[in-house]
Amino acid sequence: MPTHPLPRPLIRFVLLVAVIAPVVPLAPAQSVTPTEVAKADGRVQDAEYGVAFVCPPGWSSSGAHRWGDMESTIVVESKALPDAQFGIYSQVYYEPFAPAEGFPAWLRAEADRKARLRATSDGFLDYANRADSFVAREIGGHPALSWSADYSAAGRKYRELLALVISESNRVLYFAKVPADQVAKLQPDFDALLASTRLTAGTWKQALPARVFAARRAYAAKEFSEAVEAFTLAFQAAPPRPTDLVLGAAAAAQTGQREVALAWLGQAVAKGWNQTSRLTKNPAFASLHASDEWKKIIAALQRSQGSIENVTDPDLQKKLLAILDEDQKYRKQLGEVEKQFGRDSAEIKALWKTMAEADAINLPQITKILDEKGWVGPDVVGRQANCALFLVIQHADLATQKKYLPMMREAAKTGAAQPSSLALLEDRIALREGRPQIYGSQIMRMANGPYYVDNLADPEHVDERRASVGLGPLADYVARWDIKWDPATYQKEQAERAAQKK
Repeated sequence: MPTHPLPRPLIRFVLLVAVIAPVVPLAPAQSVTPTEVAKADGRVQDAEYGVAFVCPPGWSSSGAHRWGDMESTIVVESKALPDAQFGIYSQVYYEPFAPAEGFPAWLRAEADRKARLRATSDGFLDYANRADSFVAREIGGHPALSWSADYSAAGRKYRELLALVISESNRVLYFAKVPADQVAKLQPDFDALLASTRLTAGTWKQALPARVFAARRAYAAKEFSEAVEAFTLAFQAAPPRPTDLVLGAAAAAQTGQREVALAWLGQAVAKGWNQTSRLTKNPAFASLHASDEWKKIIAALQRSQGSIENVTDPDLQKKLLAILDEDQKYRKQLGEVEKQFGRDSAEIKALWKTMAEADAINLPQITKILDEKGWVGPDVVGRQANCALFLVIQHADLATQKKYLPMMREAAKTGAAQPSSLALLEDRIALREGRPQIYGSQIMRMANGPYYVDNLADPEHVDERRASVGLGPLADYVARWDIKWDPATYQKEQAERAAQKK
């Protein structure tokens, strides 16, 4: 049975830049090229996201991807160390951040948290026996921690070299995953990368008015009275942004200026602010909750959220979200349970049984909706709830998948379904019928062995087909299963697997 897609892949030398707040849905990835200056010495610069570095000798950048205005990925590869995985994950603050002086305990805790979070999301790493050694240092003029982590994956020993850097504008996690026998060879490249990396504000911050930045700085320092004064001047000088109105309102609420806070919140909602929880769960606004104006603002916000997603059937949305939760919650446990107890353990078999029982309950509910209402789109139930239709059908039996495939094809043409999701269903049906898959989305696993892409048609042109439906390059996708994609190697290995089956 094809495996289900795992979380975000760990790809060879990656630069991820995430812009924090305001939170917006990610747009489809767009391929772009980072600006390379002084190519002879391997220098790479991404001016938009404010990152520049020099590729170590033998490494070269091969392209980049934009994920809306939230993330950017720059890929850099080495032919000499094909098993090494290098990466930089960076978050860029909208509000200025003032790191504490010295070597604060929270920085070490944050470093440890990020390492464990990444291990969990990758799904392969065993951090049960870690050997960490934290060292305070400076990178690019910013306080930082460096450390290492030893672990095993698929029976092989690995080491990660990591570093976390905190600056006023960026929080950056560097890591290099490498088999234990290659650590000595990779360490100089990792050190060279860190030494060469420079973080700047990027073009997004260059457009931030000085008065707004000063107001945000005061807010970050919890100097709320100064922040209110600075925001007032900034709003008088130029039209305010919704994010700044909310920050200003929070500062005003904490200094007892309730009328100012409510006025600014009202303007923020009128300008499109749509994050209810960032208001209702923020203790800074607790003093406003009893007022009628606050209740009006929250009601207007809730109405605006409904119009933004154009949810016309909230009852059906609620039902689909519940089904989505049931479909996903057991599948999310598979990696951890298998890692802890083993692939053939009683625990993993029990989890598969529970998941099958949940699927048996979910499927008739979804087919009833499809038969009565058709493939309802995001305009009816919202984007998350809409995903439940595809996922439950994707996990159904072949006859059910074939029955609703034409409906999903039509839905993809009208925007009621995602073309990328349709591609996954097309691939799964093709393999079940003994035909080659088209997009390479279905991953198989040898018994107690590695993962592989199964029975792919025309592998040389798969990325063109994937791009046509909004899917990224196959090499990036399969890296999450530690698969190195090369069409020629794939064809050879696939022929060997076919011979073994005979």
